Amino acid sequence: TAICEWGKGSGKDHIASLVILYIVYVLLCMKNPQKHLKMNDGEALDLLNVAMSSDQAGGIFFEKFKQRVLRWKWLKSKYSIKLSGINLGQLKKQTEEEIQNTVMVTRDAVLFPKQIRALSGHSKGETQEGHGLLCFVLDEAAGFDDADKIYNTLRSSAISRFGDRYKCFILSFP
Repeated sequence: TAICEWGKGSGKDHIASLVILYIVYVLLCMKNPQKHLKMNDGEALDLLNVAMSSDQAGGIFFEKFKQRVLRWKWLKSKYSIKLSGINLGQLKKQTEEEIQNTVMVTRDAVLFPKQIRALSGHSKGETQEGHGLLCFVLDEAAGFDDADKIYNTLRSSAISRFGDRYKCFILSFP
């Protein structure tokens, strides 16, 4: 777990998004990341950003993250990138070819090949339970109503699947 308690405008979101993209890069370079991480084939590897509200989740960190994905030269040279304005839950089922060769960018998720998913969520309720969390970011955690409970829920999900190999970033201002 890394805790970044830097002032406003100091680059916390920027650093966290670059780390997540680096994790995506490493996973995409693997022949079978699920096998490497001792997971069943086809199980999703989730990278989750949790913000205080749904507006903050989609409009701040995750919007910047999506823009980095859309401008990533290496990714564009390897995969087709499709942009959709819908939520992940509204996305039609993808064909096997799309799953293998396409990065799908939706309003609240980026779906990479090899079942790698970057997801945007918020801290209201325990809506983030059940993900295969390889990495999660608590964005502006000081503003959460119950940051400890959210952290413990996400941490237990990550540990149950990945042991000590998960990554967590807690971002906040002093």
